[in-house]
Amino acid sequence: MSSNLNKTQVLAVLGLALAVAILGFAVPAQANAVTLWASGAGDGTLHYNTKYGVDPYVTGDPTMWANLQFNAPYGNDHFNIYMEIPIAALQGATLTGATLQLDSLGAGNWWYYGSAYVRHLNPGAILPTGNIAVDNPLAWGYDTGWVIFDTYAAFPWDGSAGIKSFDVTAEVQADLTAGRSYSSFLLEASRDTGITIYASETPGQGPRIYAEGGSLVPIPGAVWLLGSGLLALAGLRQWRK
Repeated sequence: MSSNLNKTQVLAVLGLALAVAILGFAVPAQANAVTLWASGAGDGTLHYNTKYGVDPYVTGDPTMWANLQFNAPYGNDHFNIYMEIPIAALQGATLTGATLQLDSLGAGNWWYYGSAYVRHLNPGAILPTGNIAVDNPLAWGYDTGWVIFDTYAAFPWDGSAGIKSFDVTAEVQADLTAGRSYSSFLLEASRDTGITIYASETPGQGPRIYAEGGSLVPIPGAVWLLGSGLLALAGLRQWRK
């Protein structure tokens, strides 16, 4: 009887010790990732002329076009692309990375030099709704910018088609901190320069944010082992009674 008692005690203690050891070496889980897409109302183009004013926002097209053209004596024609991408799913998460991805069909210019930029819009106290026609982001300021095309730049900013990626981790975090449900961006071009990107109406190629976040979690097997050890101790106590 004493021998059986010793074996039970040893097994219980070993089980507990091993479980605690494994739990102590719990490793961070692989980063959780999510892709957040602009909606049909959340991206589109806006045309305005410096002399004649602003036209309505255009949404619903499979592609969007950014351009700046000078047409004397009628002023400058601007075609700007606006994007509002939902980020509410990231609230409360530990954000470790966020990448804005735009699918370009190509860019170019008609004179000696041209460029185009992506800019993060800062609406201030305004909370975007995800509908650019309602929100009118033309009136918003911006705080960060990234080149997406430059006449003299090397790949991938040389005007070539393909996915163009931008690290927007700080900007998305700032939007989350401000309580916004959307991160907003502008794509605009310099004089006599144009660039086309896919819109949200083109499945799998519209504007999106690829976001990552991770947390520390125990290994499930350690939980089972810990439970087995506790059950063994409970059985031992009952047996001794």
